Formats: sequence, structure tokens, C-alpha cells
Amino acid sequence: MEQNFKRLRRILSGMKSRCGNPKDPNYKNYGGRGIRICDKWLNSTDSFIVWALSNGYDNSLSIDRIDVNGNYEPSNCRWVDAKIQCNNRRHYWLPDNHPDFVYEGLPNEVSIKELRESVKTRLTKNTLTQVWLINRLEDEGLNTDKTELSSVLAGTRHGAKAETLLKFADSILSRYEEHMAAL
Repeated sequence: MEQNFKRLRRILSGMKSRCGNPKDPNYKNYGGRGIRICDKWLNSTDSFIVWALSNGYDNSLSIDRIDVNGNYEPSNCRWVDAKIQCNNRRHYWLPDNHPDFVYEGLPNEVSIKELRESVKTRLTKNTLTQVWLINRLEDEGLNTDKTELSSVLAGTRHGAKAETLLKFADSILSRYEEHMAAL
């Protein structure tokens, strides 16, 4: 290819280093976990550039693996902006038995706000404390603390973990309310 595709070449080089160089600081999160680059891209920079240009590449976007546990390959990669990129990552804080998840787009802020208000109202209605909820979340394998939970409930902490804490809290409160109604 005659044109200068310096940024695309740098992106591919970074992928190769993360996946194939044990001395790369990010290797443990990529190559060390078995993440690989498809042979077509590994062996042909031009092939990667052609794929990028025909699949939405723009200088403002970054490459994103749709399945964070999958390889760098055409069927698992896309070009996304920073908002989507930061939501599509491994969620190291999830309980071991909880599957990781992938955002197709951005989280629905309206439903998150409704969920947050519901959790706060139900805690108050049932005279339960945040400490009680933190202990129940830890029983589920999801670690948090009062500062983090308070900021989630106040709406000042956003993102995948905040959304997950709210969903777990909602589930815990539903089970608690069902149990109390059965007494």
C-alpha cells in the first residue's frame, strides 16, 4: 500500500506487542490470557489496513474486541469511540461465577436512574442501611465499600460497575421483600 497509514500500523504493532511479547506491560491482560491476532493480520499489515478502512476506521476511533475474551480478528473487532471502549472491558470486580458482559452501545441512563431511585426508596422503606446492602453484595461475591455505594446511589459514580451494583442491589432487595412478605 502506497499511502501512509502510520496510525493503523502503530495500532497493529501495539496489538502484536500486547499479544506476543511477554515483556510488554500489558501482555498479562492479552497474550498471557490467550488473546491472539488472526494469522491474516499477523502476517500482513496491508490486510489489517484494508479491513480497517472497509469497516469504519476513523482517526477518532480505536479498535475494540467485541468479546473481551476473544481474539483480534475481523469477526470480533470494530472501531468505536472512547465512551463505548471504556464500557467494553473485562470486569475484574465481578464475582467469579458471574459471566462477563458486553455493551452493544452505551448504558441506558434513564433506566439506570430509575433503578438507582428504586434501590434508594426500597432501602428506606424497609429500614435497611447501606452497610446491610454492602454485606449482602459481598455475600454475592461483589465487593464494594460505603464510599463507592454512596456515590453510586447519589448518581455521581457511573459505568459498568455502578450499573452492576444497582442490578445486584435490586435483586437482593427483591429477594428480601419476598422473604419478608412470606413471614
